[in-house]
Amino acid sequence: MKMWEPHYMDELDPQSFYSRTNVNVRGDISFYGSSAVRKGTHGDYEGYLGVLKHGVPGFLIEGYFHTYQPARHRALNADYCKQDAIRMTRGLAQIFNLQPETTGYIMGTVKDLHQLIVNPLFHYAPRTNDQWMPLNGAKVTLFKGDKALKSYQVDTLYNGIFVFEDLEPGEYSVRATLDGYKPQGNFTADATSTEYQKLVAQSMDKLVVKANQTAYTKLYLEAVGFEPPKQNFKNYPDPVQPAYLTMPEALNMKTEEAVTLKLKGVVKRAICREGKTVILTDDNGTPQLYLVNNATKKIEKQISTNGLPAAETDNKGFHSRLNDIAFTADGQLVGVNSVQCQFSDEQVDVDEGYKRGTLRIFKWQDMDANPTEWLTTQSSVNFYNADMGKTVAVSGAAKSCKVIVGATNANGVAKGIRNLVLYVENNTITASLFTEKTFNASSNLTEVKLGKDYKLSASPFGDEQWVVDGNVTPPMEFQPAQSSNVDSKVLGRLPANILGGEGEVAAASGAVFFKYAKHTLLATPYLKDEKVAGLRLFDVSEGLEKAQLIKTSSLDLASPLQNVGFMAATATVNGTDITLTLVADSVLTNFTTKGVEQLQ
Repeated sequence: MKMWEPHYMDELDPQSFYSRTNVNVRGDISFYGSSAVRKGTHGDYEGYLGVLKHGVPGFLIEGYFHTYQPARHRALNADYCKQDAIRMTRGLAQIFNLQPETTGYIMGTVKDLHQLIVNPLFHYAPRTNDQWMPLNGAKVTLFKGDKALKSYQVDTLYNGIFVFEDLEPGEYSVRATLDGYKPQGNFTADATSTEYQKLVAQSMDKLVVKANQTAYTKLYLEAVGFEPPKQNFKNYPDPVQPAYLTMPEALNMKTEEAVTLKLKGVVKRAICREGKTVILTDDNGTPQLYLVNNATKKIEKQISTNGLPAAETDNKGFHSRLNDIAFTADGQLVGVNSVQCQFSDEQVDVDEGYKRGTLRIFKWQDMDANPTEWLTTQSSVNFYNADMGKTVAVSGAAKSCKVIVGATNANGVAKGIRNLVLYVENNTITASLFTEKTFNASSNLTEVKLGKDYKLSASPFGDEQWVVDGNVTPPMEFQPAQSSNVDSKVLGRLPANILGGEGEVAAASGAVFFKYAKHTLLATPYLKDEKVAGLRLFDVSEGLEKAQLIKTSSLDLASPLQNVGFMAATATVNGTDITLTLVADSVLTNFTTKGVEQLQ
């Protein structure tokens, strides 16, 4: 136990589950669950790990994984490795009551303030300092007051590490310089970006060195000539509306005549952007995509599926060529196949007709383009066998975004659900994680709790947050943990009693978020007597838990629809007008404020 606290270091090395207070000290036999006896000339010794079966007191300590690329590159720096040894020495000094050091150290990294690492061979833990490009060859100078004491030349091994040793206790500062970069502390990032402001402010902080301790810091420099992105895309942009517009407590709406579209196959998803809805159907294994004008309720065109790989008829684990679709924040269409992926080759049941599955994510440059294969992975989200591609959603513009893919345990009785989150930069997966550790009767993410038709969407409340809904659950917002194999944090749910009234079902899939008068609204279908009865509209600006039902004159169908396999809501805002569309299989019904006098 005395080794844990001094050796544990998360200031520069991202950690996962454990912390300074949540320790993991285990015996090798209890950890591995088995042991063996080594017979030696001085006696027999029992253990699991061979290095511990030798009769001399000892332990193994795990500092980092060499398979994690950023840590491996840090370990290429000898001074970084020396600091690892020094931390162990501090623990040993405590154990044997040795005199501690009277001086201290400073260790840190120098990174580019904006440039992310984009390399398929260099994956980093998402949402950590490891995402930023280390600055090879930077010069770091140590100051005490205004006096420069010494400098450190950063190596060229993509770690950004610098170390200052044998420092008398006191207050210091460090400043980094590099040709082509502005002086430390100078930056021209978008003033609305608090992330950059915090990074720069932290890098300018004074450092307090204490005896027998290491002070840590992270320095960030901005390249000369850097320009913030000219366009900041949002998942849910504010529509162009009069500045005076406020959110009314009630809306007068009229119901337009329903239209039945001539669609081939079974509807699987309907998503809307800028007044147009894309409908995905499955026509006996052939995917069809239709672009529908919400105002006219007419099919404008079919979107190409040319280039999608053919069905894998020789793979029992293949489910769908195109199973779900989503939009990026800049309006590019994204789709995903569905296939069973395995943890390893050993989990592929070849005798039963299965092959190693590959999840494929496609992208359309525009509505006139053919799809291209954008991203691929064979991840099974740590299940032995997982049905991947159950649903997909995207947060951010295609150039820099997060893609989340739903997966169900193919072998589990509880049908546990994990989500694969891919961090994408310039068409490259730079980082990934999978959600959820616990699966039991009270778990939030199972098909029992959500329904087999569960769908994911980007949350309107945060770029790292997501919403899931299905035919047995109200919309639920959650945030994945920073690392894999950790249960997601549930942030809120649409209260069941606000959606379900007398004779109504409290959950109906197909919710949609949109912005109106600086408020965040949610529209969702609802059921009555097991029939699709219409839509409900909520103001969820303060979160799903505090949803407020918006009174409307008409969001109910005159004749509820029965035996509906698919339902969803879409929304279009044009100036002060709102048009909500209920998609029930191939039947479209509009509810609109256009041409209707409002009380406000």
